[in-house]
Amino acid sequence: MLENRYKDLLQKASKMADVLEVENKLSEIRTNIEATQGQLNYLNKQVAYSSLDVTFFTETAIKGGSGNGFSYKFKRALGDSWELLEGLFFGIITLWPVLLVIGVIVWLARIWLRKRRSKKVITSAP
Repeated sequence: MLENRYKDLLQKASKMADVLEVENKLSEIRTNIEATQGQLNYLNKQVAYSSLDVTFFTETAIKGGSGNGFSYKFKRALGDSWELLEGLFFGIITLWPVLLVIGVIVWLARIWLRKRRSKKVITSAP
């Protein structure tokens, strides 16, 4: 708007000094417009890069009681015992190489003890 008014004044100016003054003002106005447009473009690009993550939480009532009743304690005990069995099962699976080595050592020890006993029996017989 202001730029258009100065353009109208430039067309109406008759003296060279008036023309130069109006052109200087137009130049300042154009510089301000371009600087403001540059800032607007920069901010628009920054908005395009921004993101917002929104997470909603809802509260739900716990079904089954407050934790003092028999049924709650029974269900809890069953769940805990099941978790214990799972832990044992996966613990044994994890330890299978160790159990295999122990089994081989016991097997070799039994063979060695049998041979030793058979030698004692043979040597102690008159």
